[in-house]
Amino acid sequence: MIETTRPTLSQEQPEDLGDFEGWDVYPMPVFVRLETPDVDRTARWFAEAIGFGIMFVGPVADGRPMMVHVRGARYQDVLIVASETAPEGRRCPIEVTFQVLTDAAVDELAARASMYGRVVGPRNTPWHTREVTVYDPDGNPFVFTGRSSSTPTMDIEEVMGESST
Repeated sequence: MIETTRPTLSQEQPEDLGDFEGWDVYPMPVFVRLETPDVDRTARWFAEAIGFGIMFVGPVADGRPMMVHVRGARYQDVLIVASETAPEGRRCPIEVTFQVLTDAAVDELAARASMYGRVVGPRNTPWHTREVTVYDPDGNPFVFTGRSSSTPTMDIEEVMGESST
């Protein structure tokens, strides 16, 4: 049986570093680095299909951005970087999941993204969330999840199976 352990890395919240054109700038504890042959196309997809903001563009070479930083909610950062090779036909080995808080928000995102490409779901999960998987123009999957509104609220002890009986 696998036992729970504590991580050896710090669990402290990183300090904000300031502001850039209205965006909070913070050390990103986790972010996605996504390679694509068409940075502009992929950044537009993130903005138009799923509502992320474009935080930073640059540098630009031959009139094309080499990197674009997009962000959904806080800590939902994606760095889209130029790649020489197209990932066509390649299945991304992992799926990135973003929290959107509510099942209604999942449904809204699914409806919006379906106008821009492949969408699977929304679907309810056995762990009481509602999820939708959307695919960027290169076929990379992104899962958006929200807590099901039909699930009764539980405290952490109940969720972890540690309730007193």
